[in-house]
Amino acid sequence: MFWYEHNLSSRLKMNFSGYFNLVRFRIALLFLCPVISFGQSVKVENGVRYVKNDALNPQNTAGIELRLVKKYGGMDSAINDVFLSMPNVVVLSADNNLFVLDNAEPYVKVYNSDGVLIKSFGNKGRGPDEFTLPVGMDINSDGELYIAESYNYITVLSLDGNYIRRINTDEPQNLPSFKVTRNGEIICPVAGWLIYYPKGSVYNNSVMRMFDRNGSFIRGFGEIYPYEDQTISRVANGVEITLDSEDNIYLTYCYQNRIEKYSPKGDLLLSISRPLAFSETKNPKAILKVRKNGVVYGVDDPIMNVVSCGIGTDDKGRIWVMTFSRQPKYRRNSVVADGETDYVMLEIFTRDGLLIDKIPLEDDFAPTVNTIYIKGQRLFLINRNDASISEYEIVN
Repeated sequence: MFWYEHNLSSRLKMNFSGYFNLVRFRIALLFLCPVISFGQSVKVENGVRYVKNDALNPQNTAGIELRLVKKYGGMDSAINDVFLSMPNVVVLSADNNLFVLDNAEPYVKVYNSDGVLIKSFGNKGRGPDEFTLPVGMDINSDGELYIAESYNYITVLSLDGNYIRRINTDEPQNLPSFKVTRNGEIICPVAGWLIYYPKGSVYNNSVMRMFDRNGSFIRGFGEIYPYEDQTISRVANGVEITLDSEDNIYLTYCYQNRIEKYSPKGDLLLSISRPLAFSETKNPKAILKVRKNGVVYGVDDPIMNVVSCGIGTDDKGRIWVMTFSRQPKYRRNSVVADGETDYVMLEIFTRDGLLIDKIPLEDDFAPTVNTIYIKGQRLFLINRNDASISEYEIVN
């Protein structure tokens, strides 16, 4: 494609025979040589496109920018109505209202396109429209709000907060972040808990699970990386996920240099890697808590280098991944801001996996899971450092 565009003007000066022979020669080269384009190497095996990106030349980027539109919440907010405690998830409805899942009652806060709080609902309790500890949220194509509890079920509400039904999944443990497809299928990673089993395999299934609209298991997909310490394998194979408008599934691995695209049925289509400014933690070891009699009573996660913590796709099919130019200096339970602002950035890839731009985040930013959400050309970043949500317009 690059050769065709580059030689467009000279092509007009060729006679038809010479042009045809030259094109035929170029096509032959494609079968004799590996595909190299702008610092990326590409190969296709069994229908899967593998892209290995080289370092991005700062002088040869796509020039994509983010323009701040508004900010929701924040410690410096002068309006009590927009104060957020600790936002976890955001999602846009079809009428462009922003739904925020907060960790303080009422758990769901809804803002219109002007940033005005227009409703809130979902208090703590065990009633049909109440929650004990909500951890995930999405909106399906029918305009129903899905909220996952810290157990293995999802409560479905209307966008006004009225109870509709409950979905009990076959996920045997905590239901983590999830997405709902247009036909109601639920896509979620396998729970990423640290679990110690003295006998047998701790992690012997896939990275992802797919359920039907009633919560019944359909299939698993996504190949795990086999860590030596099986206790750490669930956590170390943790992912963040998103869907595009066609229900293709995108994963970015939190502790591995892997970005993947799957079909709506769970077939691998694209695998991306890129240069990192730090090394991956190849063989982490879980920290076992052992009593004097040798009985294991607990397990702590080791310090692992975090590769990414969020993913989204825009309406041009580009893939956005949150990553780092270095490792944060301070961490506890998740990535925590360390007082400096130079290490968090967004990588941007084409729909085919080519790295085309990087955008550093200048604000004092504390990323965590579900940090980034994109719909169309609107990009939202959740900042745990000051309990805020920043909305940006993607400027090409």
